[in-house]
Amino acid sequence: MEQKNRILWVDFSKGVVMLLVIVGHSSIPTIIRGAIYSFHMPLFFLLSGYTTKCSETKQDILQRVKKTAKGLLLTAYLLWITRTLIYLLIGRVNYSLPQMFFSAIWAGGEEYEFWGLNIPAMGMTWFLVVLFILRNIYDVLQCLTKKHLTLISVCITFLGMLIGHWIQLPFSFDLALFSFVFYHCGQILKHKGIQFSTFKCVTSAMLAGGGLLIEYVICDTYLGMTSRRYPILCIICAIAGSLFCIYVCQILCKFTPGFVMNPICKMGQYSILLFMVHYMDGIWYPLIDGRMNSYLSVFIRLLIDICLFFVILYVKQYINKRSQK
Repeated sequence: MEQKNRILWVDFSKGVVMLLVIVGHSSIPTIIRGAIYSFHMPLFFLLSGYTTKCSETKQDILQRVKKTAKGLLLTAYLLWITRTLIYLLIGRVNYSLPQMFFSAIWAGGEEYEFWGLNIPAMGMTWFLVVLFILRNIYDVLQCLTKKHLTLISVCITFLGMLIGHWIQLPFSFDLALFSFVFYHCGQILKHKGIQFSTFKCVTSAMLAGGGLLIEYVICDTYLGMTSRRYPILCIICAIAGSLFCIYVCQILCKFTPGFVMNPICKMGQYSILLFMVHYMDGIWYPLIDGRMNSYLSVFIRLLIDICLFFVILYVKQYINKRSQK
């Protein structure tokens, strides 16, 4: 399962889900988008919980805050500033300074109306801001108490849902609260282990598929974190869907040829780089979206993002090797 201290199925899962993220952000049928959205972001939070070691002392917590601020917050805002400036230069948007200020403060994935002011979306970098908040709050909480942490996480998640139905908090803080239970599930799986079994795979598939079907029939909707759209069974669907994806990826790791598995694992290992490439493809993707077959435009988007990812990764690694000589 491990190679060079990396867990193959984790990298493979991250790579697969990053590809699904790109597909989900493209012009595809609603039912496919709903299926992807029902678990793809919760799975990222779950895997983050699975791979993150919690702090044990106050000093560890402070070091974690500094490290994640650099790796997550700085990345999020540099990406947002860069793409926003490009949008302004090419005339795609016409934001005022107050709008840009509140966009940075709210860090939302979609536009938001607040006191008569239209706050532009920050885009998918909301995930990095939320992950920063989530990791550090959970880190502090588990240092304070390890008793009833599951119950506390569930309560915090429902609190985030209630707040999100009423108001969207700055820095998408309500989404960090909502994501608590997914991150905690990752911590549970890390301690108890997660091994494939046919029964677990079938059960998680039935729960995820059945829950998603009920959501469509009853609510005519699906989980939408950035829009604070929380169907009745969204948490069950998200956890079950995440587990099903993990089980499937564990099996695929054993039977997928190396020439396919290795690139996907590489995309998972450097998922933040693929995330950055995908975020910036919002500059050119609207130029082809709607002008050709939707499935063809999705294929082109995937192909260009993957190619750019490997080119940038190669250049980055080449520069690192040269600097070490």
